[in-house]
Amino acid sequence: GGGCSAAMAPRTSVSCRRCSWGRSARRPGTACADASGRRPTIHRWHCSTPRRGPAPTRVFEAEKERANENHEGTDFPFQLDPFQLEAARAIDEGESVLVTAPTGAGKTAIAEVGVRLALSRGLRAIYTTPVKALSNQKFHEFRSTFGEGAVGLITGDVKIRPDADVIVMTTEILRNILYTELGSGSEPEGEKTRLDFSRVQAVVLDEVHYMGDEERGTVWEETIIYLGSEHLRHIQLISLSATLANAEEISAWMRQTRRQPVKLVRAESRPVPLTLFWTLRDLESDRAELQPVYRIDDAGNGVIASEFMKSLSQLKEPAPDFRSMLLLLRKQKMLPCIWFIFKRSACDQAARRAYKTLAKRPLLKQRERALLAEMMDELRRSHPESVKHDLVKPFLCGIASHHAGLLPSWKGLVESAFKRGLVKVVFATHTLALGINMPAKTVVISELETRRGPGYGRGVLTHNEIFQLAGRAGRRGYDETGNCVLLNSPNVSLQRVLKNLMQGPAPVDSSFTAGYGMVLNLISTLGYNRGKEMMKSSFKNFQCQAKAASETAGGELRSAAPTTSPAVRKLEQRLSAQVRVLRALVGQTQAARGALVEDLYLEGELPLPCLAALDEEGESLGQGDGSGLTPCVILEVTEAGEFLCCGEKRLFRVEARHVAAVGEEVPGETFQGTAALASGDLRWKRSSQGFFSAAHKLQVDVLRNGWGDTLAFVGVDQETESAIRGERRKLTEIRRELDALRLSYFDFDGGEGLQEIEEWLGARGQRFDDRFKAQEKELEASWRYSLEDTVTGIIAQTEDVSLAEARRGSRSRMLGLLKNAESYERVVKEFDGRVRVLCEIGALDERTLELRPLGRVAAQIKAENELWIATCVTGSEIFMLTSKELAGFACALILRDSLRLHSNVECTLPASEALYRSLEGLEPKWDTLVELQVANGVDQAPFVDARLSGLAEHWADGATWQQVRDSVDLDEGDIVKILHRTQDLLRQVGGLDLVPEELRRTARQAADSFQRSPLTDLL
Repeated sequence: GGGCSAAMAPRTSVSCRRCSWGRSARRPGTACADASGRRPTIHRWHCSTPRRGPAPTRVFEAEKERANENHEGTDFPFQLDPFQLEAARAIDEGESVLVTAPTGAGKTAIAEVGVRLALSRGLRAIYTTPVKALSNQKFHEFRSTFGEGAVGLITGDVKIRPDADVIVMTTEILRNILYTELGSGSEPEGEKTRLDFSRVQAVVLDEVHYMGDEERGTVWEETIIYLGSEHLRHIQLISLSATLANAEEISAWMRQTRRQPVKLVRAESRPVPLTLFWTLRDLESDRAELQPVYRIDDAGNGVIASEFMKSLSQLKEPAPDFRSMLLLLRKQKMLPCIWFIFKRSACDQAARRAYKTLAKRPLLKQRERALLAEMMDELRRSHPESVKHDLVKPFLCGIASHHAGLLPSWKGLVESAFKRGLVKVVFATHTLALGINMPAKTVVISELETRRGPGYGRGVLTHNEIFQLAGRAGRRGYDETGNCVLLNSPNVSLQRVLKNLMQGPAPVDSSFTAGYGMVLNLISTLGYNRGKEMMKSSFKNFQCQAKAASETAGGELRSAAPTTSPAVRKLEQRLSAQVRVLRALVGQTQAARGALVEDLYLEGELPLPCLAALDEEGESLGQGDGSGLTPCVILEVTEAGEFLCCGEKRLFRVEARHVAAVGEEVPGETFQGTAALASGDLRWKRSSQGFFSAAHKLQVDVLRNGWGDTLAFVGVDQETESAIRGERRKLTEIRRELDALRLSYFDFDGGEGLQEIEEWLGARGQRFDDRFKAQEKELEASWRYSLEDTVTGIIAQTEDVSLAEARRGSRSRMLGLLKNAESYERVVKEFDGRVRVLCEIGALDERTLELRPLGRVAAQIKAENELWIATCVTGSEIFMLTSKELAGFACALILRDSLRLHSNVECTLPASEALYRSLEGLEPKWDTLVELQVANGVDQAPFVDARLSGLAEHWADGATWQQVRDSVDLDEGDIVKILHRTQDLLRQVGGLDLVPEELRRTARQAADSFQRSPLTDLL
């Protein structure tokens, strides 16, 4: 008895010994207790890089003080909110953050904290945005904040100082650079953008709610996943987003993916309260009236503003007259205003109508008109082709249009004038709300319905969509309240709008998909298995598992179903008593064994290191053959009394009672340095039995063959072994009797839940044994049954005193998990489908899955269908094309992905015959790829559209902008976008290392020929 209690007693000296050991090796953020037993303290900065320069919170306070003295020219001309300070402190302490706040709340200031901290340490920072226009704007803002030489810009169109300490780029560019960092991607010659990430301290992901975007959301997920690579975890991730309904879920996923703390910082309050108005028409005067219907106070609380309007919420009225609405805004001093209209042409038309309406009611003073005239003259001198002649008069009167169809320089002119208060009314499409910093006093939403895509018709604007637009209302430091006017539509009642407003923001759902580029880069960098495993890190998989877990909560550990049968109850009582008997006998034996092992090694009677075998749960006792033991080498006994052991793939820290057998001494030089490894940064896992383990990559050859020949069991005589074996046999007999009796009382399906899951699999052409790995384990008091899904990696596990019930529970739980994970399963199937296509078309070696030349080219391409583009640019069809013909060829490949052209759009500039012949030569390859994709379930058809190839050819041949613009009925902004995409593909071809040098030279010449205004204009 005494030996048992001594062996199991807690060791009171462990904390003091660990503290004295830890002072020289403790990682930041670990705690220790001193000998007096005082409360542990956290050593946050111990062993970390010394901070150079002021801490960001001090920088923050300094800016705050300067802002109070003089608001002009400072970074923070307002009192900082608590959420900004909370985020700043977290960044200062080295944490990553996810910040969610309403539009206009000041999230950019938090990003500046991370940038300043990086610069103060002599390190670098990356700031990413979802669109090039926002990247351009941040580039200009940061140049005034941090200095012109300290800030660089990388987008698909331009590259300015890519080696600067602060780099602004689109999220796609960062994802592409991370591909390069992972070892596979490539950049055009002379334009390398590979970064030294060891010098990058912070990455800012702006507008991170884009993860839910159907077309581009995968880019955000990939970026976050790749930043979770082990050698990139030193980087702070500063994620900024509008208000998120599932912010906790996203931050939890980020923590899991990056294996680091991610602090969630929320701000519900708005810096400026917001009132939403509904429009009514006064029947007597035929004038528009504004009635408040919904208010959001400065604390972020939304309330119905008018019971009177609520009573009229079923009414549907036509929208008020445009002229009367415009005059009402001017009369009630609700300007400056952003008036959102969803059609580009309608924006331009509205600007011209507003000019006619307000021509005799000037919005501007004489001095303001003169300043606008100066700005217009400067644009005429620097970029004459960018002048929108039919919008000049409205602009000079303080009225403008803003949308993606305008040239960059014209949009830059409008934005600059609006920020200076010279433009009072801007008619804009929704793209203006995508992060561009143009706050106004009032926002007008002209349409409350929007198209939902093919087959979905039109729908009322959601809560997120309304506030993405309305969030621009209310200028901090200028307005006491912001105004949003909802122009009522004849088909939309106020009731439907209020319902969406009251529902709150919708959660962000993953739109993760696996394209050819992603598949190839993952396989090239990590291999097929690890690459596929990385997909399990996606937010889509995280959401599927989280949803399934919530719906099946409590299903992991189950006891037997209740019954009124006396026979069953009697057997259950016998089972419980037998478990207690066996548990006591095993516990006493383990304690005696532990005492003997301590005597042998703590007192130094036997030398170390030596061979041994570990028994975690006492399962080897009573088996007689040593089954269930883990071979290892005992390296040393720590000051805490733990045995440090090295297995073939894992290190162990165990108590003496876990050592079941010992053997001969092992040469010490074989494991030199292994003990020191255990004190490093290992991820130790603890079992319920106090058994710690951690993975390692050492070669332990001594355990390969014949390891058990020299081992001897410790502390267990033959009599005790026989007694335990007898008690285990009794337990097994009682369980079998109980299972048989239950089967007579319960309506089992014979397969313990197998039939339903097999039906589900059969509908998908799958078999249970092919898809799942099953494992059952007999414990002391119960059975544990586990099912692992080889497709998704999901594991369902159930414990029960009855094996039949454990099987039923795991299979039922797995079925629920699979039904929730179907969307992720489709991604996995698509991954495998793309792998098969890549193998059959010759991009991957079918046996080794190594990238062949076609696959290496496709991995370097950044486009919509990388495999199709790679197939086209590696074919002989283009080797003899001139630079201008190659430009037309590239335009035909990217046109469908760049712009959805109406079927009647044609270009009057003809393409060359050589270009058409080269495109016709692609037809057999097109047929082959389409057939392979259909056969393997890949839904991504390749496209060729040569309607604007002549336009690209002539631009590369030196045509004027007016000639190009007049050749096609498209907005100028769209023409620039197409030419930019064409130029980008040409640059990529110019940097491919597996195509002939002559083709690369031709591609670079073609790309250079595009470099003139307006393509070179930067906002």
